[in-house]
Amino acid sequence: MGDRQQVDWWIDYGDESVPRSTKGRAIWHEGRRQRTIVSILLEIHLMALTEIIPKSCKSFKVEKAYWQDDSGSTDDDTQAAHCVPRQLVINGKHPHDILMRYSTERRDFMQGFFGKTDLLPVNFNKCDSRAERVPLVNIAEGFRKACRAAITSGQIGGQMTPQSVAMAVAGAYGNYTSHASQSYTTCVQRLKLKLSRPSVKPADKDRWKDQLAITQFYAQEVNNRAAFVENVRLAEVDNLLKLYKSF
Repeated sequence: MGDRQQVDWWIDYGDESVPRSTKGRAIWHEGRRQRTIVSILLEIHLMALTEIIPKSCKSFKVEKAYWQDDSGSTDDDTQAAHCVPRQLVINGKHPHDILMRYSTERRDFMQGFFGKTDLLPVNFNKCDSRAERVPLVNIAEGFRKACRAAITSGQIGGQMTPQSVAMAVAGAYGNYTSHASQSYTTCVQRLKLKLSRPSVKPADKDRWKDQLAITQFYAQEVNNRAAFVENVRLAEVDNLLKLYKSF
């Protein structure tokens, strides 16, 4: 197993034990991906709502991940699979850099979300990467659109009530789940096509069959509302909103 990196911004979700089965691991990883994405959308919406991200800001993009909170091991054939498909950049800065002058705690949380990884067999990272590369509709583009929606809904017409915040985050999150669902469907189709070839090496067949199963479990889990409900409880949103208003 890899060694947990000693960083201040490591996020503990309380379920860090990796399931043993392929199905368990896939559902666990996809659920944690969604949980991390929802957490980021909530934070950046509040940043825009309280003008930590100014209304004049129109420049935001996503790039490949810059850091990770763990590392895999060649001994057990694992890799650290990021929960978030891309790193968000706002006006040329990472969100945690923007938060630095307001709150060390929120800065660490934000950096932790983007660095969050799960230690999993290599095929999981292969599946994640494939879902990020699907032309036009993929999980990376879905995450970018979700972030844009979370920010702009805070800049334009946003209201500082828990109910309004929850609705805005739900709308933004829908951009991700829509793209992810389509992306996983496309990946499943491509893997089935690979497996239908008349001559496939046994090692490739085993690898693609495993990746197919993983992606199918991702597709089943992506519309599970548990991650959203867990992270957008109105009482907790209210507390976080009050905190942001105090900056």
